[in-house]
Amino acid sequence: MLPNRASANSLSAPIRSSGGFRDSLDDKSKASVVQIKGMFSVTSENLDHVKGSPLRKSTSVGDWLLDSKQASTITAVTKSQKGRYHTSGLILVFMAEPISLPLQERISLKSNTRRVLSLTILFLFFSLLYFRICSLKEHGVTWLLAFLCESWFTFLWAINVSSNWNPVEYKTYPDRLLKRFQDLPPLDIFVTTADPVLEPPILTVNTVLSLLALDYPPNKLACYVSDDSASPITFYSLSESIKLAKLWIPYCKKYNVQVRAPFLYFSVHEPDSTSHPSSPEFVEEWKHMKTEYETLTKKVEEAVQNFTPLDLTGELATFSNATSENHPSIVKIIWENKEDFEDRVPHLIYVSREKQPTHPHHFKAGAMNVLTRVSGVMTNAPFMLNVDCDMFANNPNIVLHAMCLLLGHEKERDSAFVQCPQLFYGGLKDDPFGNQMVVWQGYLLHGVAGIQGPNYTGTGCFHRRKSIYGLSPDDVELGKNVNLDVAAKLDEETLRARFGYSMELTKSATQLIYEETAKSDFPDDLLGTLEASTEVANCSYEFNTQWGTKVGWVYGSATEDILTGQRIHAMGWSTVYCTPDPVPFLGCAPSAGPVIMVQQKRWATGLLEILFSKRNPIVACILGDLWFRQCFAYLWMNLWGLASIPELCYSILPAYSLLTDTPFMPKVSETATLVAAPLFILYNVYVMSEFLGCGLSINAWWNNRRMSMITATTGRLFGVLAIVIKLAGLSETVFEVTPKEQNATDDHNVDPDPGRFTFNDSPMFVPGTALVMVNIVALAMGLVSFKSLVWINHSGSGLLEIMCSTWVLVSFLPYVKGLYRKAIKHHKELQRRASSQDYGVGVTSQLECQRESDRIATKADLEQSLKDAVEHFKALATKKIARELKQQLEAITAAGRLLPDQPPATAPPDSAVTSLALDPEAAIHVGVSVFPIDVDETTEVVEEDRLPVEASKDLK
Repeated sequence: MLPNRASANSLSAPIRSSGGFRDSLDDKSKASVVQIKGMFSVTSENLDHVKGSPLRKSTSVGDWLLDSKQASTITAVTKSQKGRYHTSGLILVFMAEPISLPLQERISLKSNTRRVLSLTILFLFFSLLYFRICSLKEHGVTWLLAFLCESWFTFLWAINVSSNWNPVEYKTYPDRLLKRFQDLPPLDIFVTTADPVLEPPILTVNTVLSLLALDYPPNKLACYVSDDSASPITFYSLSESIKLAKLWIPYCKKYNVQVRAPFLYFSVHEPDSTSHPSSPEFVEEWKHMKTEYETLTKKVEEAVQNFTPLDLTGELATFSNATSENHPSIVKIIWENKEDFEDRVPHLIYVSREKQPTHPHHFKAGAMNVLTRVSGVMTNAPFMLNVDCDMFANNPNIVLHAMCLLLGHEKERDSAFVQCPQLFYGGLKDDPFGNQMVVWQGYLLHGVAGIQGPNYTGTGCFHRRKSIYGLSPDDVELGKNVNLDVAAKLDEETLRARFGYSMELTKSATQLIYEETAKSDFPDDLLGTLEASTEVANCSYEFNTQWGTKVGWVYGSATEDILTGQRIHAMGWSTVYCTPDPVPFLGCAPSAGPVIMVQQKRWATGLLEILFSKRNPIVACILGDLWFRQCFAYLWMNLWGLASIPELCYSILPAYSLLTDTPFMPKVSETATLVAAPLFILYNVYVMSEFLGCGLSINAWWNNRRMSMITATTGRLFGVLAIVIKLAGLSETVFEVTPKEQNATDDHNVDPDPGRFTFNDSPMFVPGTALVMVNIVALAMGLVSFKSLVWINHSGSGLLEIMCSTWVLVSFLPYVKGLYRKAIKHHKELQRRASSQDYGVGVTSQLECQRESDRIATKADLEQSLKDAVEHFKALATKKIARELKQQLEAITAAGRLLPDQPPATAPPDSAVTSLALDPEAAIHVGVSVFPIDVDETTEVVEEDRLPVEASKDLK
C-alpha cells in the first residue's frame, strides 16, 4: 500500500488518503478503499510500495495505471520533466490488497511508573554507598564487606534498569501470512534426548506427536530426534508412535484439538459431545484414540521395565553392540511422507551420532550440530526449530506465528531467530522451588527484546539456518547478488574448512547461502541421502573444520545456548521474542531440592565458563557487533552464578555482627536508616509488582525470594567452585542431565506435601546448613544481650542486625524444615539398625528353627519345635526384644496351621533363610498371626485359640 502520510497537491511528497468519494461508500467498502486526490508522485522513496499494489506500470515507459478489477477509475500517469510521475488532478480509488498489510507489529510496553521506581531504587543504592564511604574510617571490616557487597548489588541493579528500559512485544497475523504466501517455507524440527532413564521415552514420544500434529503443511515439516544414548527402547518407542500418529494427526485437525500432547489431552479432557453437536461420533472417536494411546503407553512402559525386551535383529540389529558412550552413527528414517495431504504424517528421522570414549562429544551442542548437518544433507530447510524432549507444542499455530516474524521483516538481519518463552505445565502452586522463571521471561526477555533481541534459551527457538551457519547479515546480503554458478566455483578448500569434507553438505550449504529463494519442498527420496547423513554424524567429521567455533552451536560451555545466541548477536543479527496466546510450548520443571541444585550448578558453571573465556560479552562488544546495552544484558546473566559469593557474604554479616558485637548497619537513630529502610521496602515492592503483573501470587514472590538465597549457598556456589577448579586445570566440566518426569493430573500416589525441601548426601547442602546454624546461635546471643533502649549510645550491633539475622532465618525456613525431617529420618534409621543388632542372635536362632521346621513331617513335630523355640527365646530375649520377636515368629505359627499331616513337597532353599537373616524387616512381614511369649508377668497374652491346642497348653 502507498505511504499514508505527507500532503496532497505536492509533486514529490508521498500520498495520503482523504475523504470525498470514500464518504459515499458503505461501511464495508470503506475498510478496504484508499482515495488519492490531487497531484501525486511516485518517487524512489515510495516506488517499492507501488510494487505489488494494484498500481501497475504499463509497457509504455512512464505510464502507470490501476487494475480495472480493483479500481473505480483508470487514469494515466505521465512522467514530468523532473523524472517524477504525477497525475493531472484526477481521483484514483483502488482496493488495498492483503499483501501490503504487515505480518507482525512491534508494540512498546514501557511504563513510566516502573521507570521512576527503578531509578528511585538506583538512587537509594548510590546514597547507601555514599553513606558507607563517608563513615568507612569509623568502622571495621564488617563495614567494608558490606560496602563491597552493596556495590555489587548496585552494579547488578544498574544493569537490570538498562535491560528493562524499553520492553516490547510482537503481535503476529498468521491469517495474513497464509494470504501472502501460497507456498510456505519448509521447517526442520530438532528434538534432543540423552538418557532413557532420566528422560523417559514416553515423554519424547508425546513431544514428537505434538510436533507432527502442528497446523502446518505436512510436506513442509521434518522431525529429527537425536538420541545420544543410542537406546533401542527410544527407537522402538518412536517406531511404535507412528501407528498412533496416523490416527492422532487427522483427529486433531478434524476436531481442532488445541492440546496436542496425548498424555495431557487425555488427562484433562473428558469426551464432551456438546462441543461437537454436529458430530455424534466424537465421543466414540475420543474413546478409541484414548485406547490407542494407552496401548502405546503400555508397550513403551513394558519395554522400559524389561529394558531389552526386543529381538535386536532387523532394524534393531544396529543397537546390538551399542552402548551410551560407544556406538557408531545411526540414522534411520522411521517415516517418510510421500503424499501431499493435509492430515498426513511428516518426515520422522532417528539420529544417534557416533560416540567413542577417546573423542569429545561436547554434550548437547555436539548433538545439535550433528542434527544441523544431517538435516542439511537430507532436507536442508531454511528454518529450524529445536525443542527439548519434554517441551511439547501447546499452540498448534506456533509455526505460523514464528514465520510471521521470520518473513515479516524487511531485512533478514532483524530476525536471526525467534525465541519462545520456556514455560512449564503441572507446576506446583506458588512455585515453591522458584524454578519456573515466569517473571524472568515476562520482564527481562521483553526488556532485551527492545534492544537487540532476546537471548537463546536452548529450547522453543526457531533458527534461520544462515545464522547458524555462521553468516553475518552482510554476508547474506552479498550472497543474494552472487550467481549460483559462480558460487559453485568458489574455493573448495574454503568450503571444506567451514563445513567439512562432505560434498553433499557443502553443496546444500552453498545452495542455501547463495540462492535468493530456498527450496520450497523436500527431496523426493530421503533414502538416497542416508549414506551421506551417516557420514556427517561421525565423531571425527568436525576435525579441522569451523563446527563448534564459527559454525553451528558453539562449544566450550555447559550453557551452549547462551554462548551460541551471543555469537549470533555479535555478528550483527537481531532476534525476536514470540509470545502468542496460548503459550507455544510447555515443559516439565524439576520438583525436588537436589535436582534443582544440580540444575542451578550446571547453569552457574556454564555461564561462568563464558565470562572467563575469550567469548565473553565485553570482548564481543568491543571486537564484534554486540550492542552496548545488549552486552550489559549478557553480563547480568553471566554474573548470575558469581553473585552467590556477595549474597552469601551478606547473609553471614548479620550473624558475624551479633557474635562480635560490631555493627554493619546504621543505627536506628541515624539518618542513614532513612536510606536503608526505604531501599529494602521499595526493592521488594518492585519485585513483588513483577510477580503480580505476571498473574502470580504474593506467596510465589516469597518462595522465589527465599529460594534465590538458598540456591546462592548451594547450587550456584558450587558452580563457582567448579569453574575455579576447571580454571586451575584440576578438573573438566561434567554435564549433568536434569531428570524429567511426565506430570499429569492423577489422583493416585499424590504427595501430600510436594513443595517440601528435600535433601540428599550431596556436599552442596553443607554451606547452607552452616549458615543456618550460625545465624541461630548468633540470633540467640543477640536477643540475650540486646539492650531494650536501642537509641542509647551503643557502638555495637543493634536492632537492625537482629532484624537482618531474623530475615535470613525466615528465608531459610524451608531449608530448616528439610533439615529437621532429614534428622528425624536419620535418627529412626539409627534406631532400627541398633534394634537389628540387639536381636541379631535371636533372629539367627529363629531362622534356624524355621529351617528345621521346614523339614518336619507332621504337625505334632512342628508343635514340639515351636515349644523348643519359645524356651530358647525366653533365655535370650528381653521384654522389648520379645515383643518385636512376636511378629517374627508369625512365619512359624502360620506354617503350623497350614501344613498338612503329610510332609511338604518342597522346602524353601537356604538362600531364602539367609536373605531373611540379612534383612530382619523382611522376616517381620512373613507371618500372619501373633505368637504369645511368656517372658515376664507384664507381657501381653493374646488369643490362644489361634494356636494348636497342644502347643497352647505347652506354652502356658
